[in-house]
Amino acid sequence: MKQKDIAILLVVVFVAAVISFLLSNKFFSSSGDKAIEVEHIDAISAEFKTPNKNYFNAESVNPSALVEIGEGNPNPFSGE
Repeated sequence: MKQKDIAILLVVVFVAAVISFLLSNKFFSSSGDKAIEVEHIDAISAEFKTPNKNYFNAESVNPSALVEIGEGNPNPFSGE
């Protein structure tokens, strides 16, 4: 490269850097107030409310109970 080419290249790089710096400040920075409104969340407490007696009682169905359907044929595909 010639000296003149390097000088032009440096000028172009410098101008591009200045333009990108100015544009990034315009688009990505805000000059306004930086305070943000957020909603208020209640603190978590350790107390536990008792569940509804219509659903949680001694007569309720136990979904974790073992359910067997049929007689428990050990050889179901024997043709009988």
